[in-house]
Amino acid sequence: SKLYRGILKEYKPKWLNHVEFIPHMTIGKFTNAEELNSAYEEISNLKEKFHSKVDKVSVEIVIENDAAIREIEVDLLK
Repeated sequence: SKLYRGILKEYKPKWLNHVEFIPHMTIGKFTNAEELNSAYEEISNLKEKFHSKVDKVSVEIVIENDAAIREIEVDLLK
């Protein structure tokens, strides 16, 4: 994936060579499809743009009960 090119290349775990993975940002979490669809309907007509400066990349593995294990964290602005 493009995430692990450049300065993050050395951090790419070997298991990613054998699976399809799409890097993403989690911006919301819903317990059922109804909540998700309702939230989508509320924002579907928004024309807002989101801009942000990324200064750190954290890679987490989500396990049971939505707990997360931070696998790596890389500061981008040095």
